[in-house]
Amino acid sequence: MSIKQKLLLMGTIMALLVAAICGIGYYTAQESLITSTAGEIEATLDKEAATVEGWLLDKQKQVQSGANLITLIGDNPIALQQEIMQYPLHDKDILSFYYGGEDARFISGLAGNVTGQRDPRERPWYKNARAADKPIFTEVYEDARTKKMVVSVAAPYATGVVAADISLDTLSERITQLKYHGEGQSIVVSPSGRIIASTENLTMQKADDNPVLKANLPTMIQNKNGYFATEKDGEEQIIAYATIPSTGWLIAVAVPESVAFAQLASLKVTYMGMTILGILLVAGIILALLRFAATITNATERLTHHVDALARGDLSQPDLPVTSADELGQLAANFNTMMKNIKKVIRQVSVTADQLASAAQELTA
Repeated sequence: MSIKQKLLLMGTIMALLVAAICGIGYYTAQESLITSTAGEIEATLDKEAATVEGWLLDKQKQVQSGANLITLIGDNPIALQQEIMQYPLHDKDILSFYYGGEDARFISGLAGNVTGQRDPRERPWYKNARAADKPIFTEVYEDARTKKMVVSVAAPYATGVVAADISLDTLSERITQLKYHGEGQSIVVSPSGRIIASTENLTMQKADDNPVLKANLPTMIQNKNGYFATEKDGEEQIIAYATIPSTGWLIAVAVPESVAFAQLASLKVTYMGMTILGILLVAGIILALLRFAATITNATERLTHHVDALARGDLSQPDLPVTSADELGQLAANFNTMMKNIKKVIRQVSVTADQLASAAQELTA
């Protein structure tokens, strides 16, 4: 293998090494950026889930307070009980506040005493709260009177259950504002697969009617929080989700990858530029080395030619050109001196031989 070939091979290896280093650097930076961005989206979801959880627990606290008051007043007049049921109605999110007793008593802050008209003991909120023996949230449903999406929170007490119907308008408003850097679509889904709130007008639809939710909801419910990438509306999107503990509702936001990983494009350009610059630098170095190698090769080829001629006894070769003052120049100059000395010795030997021949002829004459 010639010097040029060795240099070309070395250059190729160096260029590949530069490309590999830049590629590994880009991959590492990409993974770090993806993890960081996903973590930021998850943190946004966790914060929103905590806010909604606090909002729900505040409503639950009011219901529990109502249950405690009903327990304290005991068999006091129904009018007083009704007044207690009216007190929480100052909260714009509470549409109705009521309680039902084991004696079938049914008192509502809005409708008053409806005992005998309906049996509270047959209502799901009553049965479930008594069975759980702790405050519970019901499934989301449409309120027959207001036509709003509501959830009921019910708290049991010694002889009955106090409950409230909570409007989800506030939740819907929060979901509308839930975005990542001003982008994305948000949704809230119950564990049963009912869409509670959505920025895409999917409220009260079934999760199974949505391809993304149908494929991923079981895993989301199991993991409680996290993120994944999937195709949605013909575009790759990052979907992050978190769970609201008191209800088990999942709150999620879908953000296009082009938005979530906007920095990735500039990062890619940067590393591509670094790779190209590195390869060009290696190419420049190799070209310089090849040019220098050509100088060495030409000098050694001329020297080799003269040495071969000398080995054949050909002393007629012209002097080697001395084009530099470095080692190659000194080698050429020394070779030229050696050739001159050899020629001088040969001439002296020739002269001596001629003289000996003449002397021998004279002795034999």
